[in-house]
Amino acid sequence: MGELMNFIELDHTSSGVQVAAALARDSRTATAVNLNGGSSKNDLYTVVMSDANARLAALGSKIVLTRRDVKTAVIARVYGGKRGTSDAAFAAATGLKLTPETKPMFACLNDAIVSEMSGVVTVQRYVARLLKMIAESGSDSVTLTLASGAVETFRFPDAEKTVHDVNLHFGGEHGRVDELPYLTGELDVGAAARTVVAAFVQSFDALILAMTQVRLAERGVYFLSKHDAYLIAESDGDVLREIVKNVMFDVFSVDRLETMRAELSDRYGLDLPRFDGYGDWDVAAILKSDFLISE
Repeated sequence: MGELMNFIELDHTSSGVQVAAALARDSRTATAVNLNGGSSKNDLYTVVMSDANARLAALGSKIVLTRRDVKTAVIARVYGGKRGTSDAAFAAATGLKLTPETKPMFACLNDAIVSEMSGVVTVQRYVARLLKMIAESGSDSVTLTLASGAVETFRFPDAEKTVHDVNLHFGGEHGRVDELPYLTGELDVGAAARTVVAAFVQSFDALILAMTQVRLAERGVYFLSKHDAYLIAESDGDVLREIVKNVMFDVFSVDRLETMRAELSDRYGLDLPRFDGYGDWDVAAILKSDFLISE
């Protein structure tokens, strides 16, 4: 019988955040998700947890959040979540309700996410800015080529507002019930932007996975993969790490936000603004990043 191989699982340390950090060239976020060289592995959830707890301590609060408490809110922020997601996570972790008195404590988690995930936030805000201009030009949707080459159309949903005072009308007007949402007649550009960013980021996840699979196959390496995780022989671990580093370097050596802006400008006949939120992160740092994919 042949020698049995020991298999290990290697996956990206928050692949969606890695993509957003690379798109924005954001050094702080890149460091939190191991896109910079370093002698030890960073954990984004722990980074956000520590930031939030420091903010809580500064308020004189004795609340201490755990890594598990913040994880859902962190992941959600990349894929369409907003302030309400972090508020819900904080409420679940502490048992508190959001009130004027507790609002500063709730803000600690959201502010930590915005600070440590600045690369994600700046990309989301930029896309929202572009979509607002497209909506104001008269379009109720946006069509965009994703990293995979697929062309997708995203419709702008109708905006809703929650009534906080009972305002019932009889006769020609429809009644509005306290605490229930109603349509405002406007387009929700923010919701559309979160959907577009989530799809845009996920398309890079898929592209990186596909390119990595091809290069592993070309090297004759056996593996299984799912999303951003790989099951591979321990002896081939270093091969996978080097391939992933080179794939990500190749993908993000191109200014992907500028490519998106140019496409949208041409498609809608608009002079859309260039992204002005680039940080000082150098894409070459990927080649020295030993923990961007790890056990």
